[in-house]
Amino acid sequence: MPTYHVKCYETVSFTVAVEAESEEQARELAHADINSFEVISEATSEWDIEEVILESEEWYSDDSLTSESYYNGMKDQVN
Repeated sequence: MPTYHVKCYETVSFTVAVEAESEEQARELAHADINSFEVISEATSEWDIEEVILESEEWYSDDSLTSESYYNGMKDQVN
């Protein structure tokens, strides 16, 4: 039975905890580095399927990129 890659996209909303002197400063700090704050809630508001493609038709399905051949190639480089 063939394997298909079902590529999806989603819209995620999240809330972070930002300590700041004002709402404006909280916005500035969040814009500067959103990933440095603790996420206190997260939700997916919508999602959809973008593409369905046979695994064998993926651009990276070349046999030279299989995990076994990659591992063997890396092992040969080390030895």
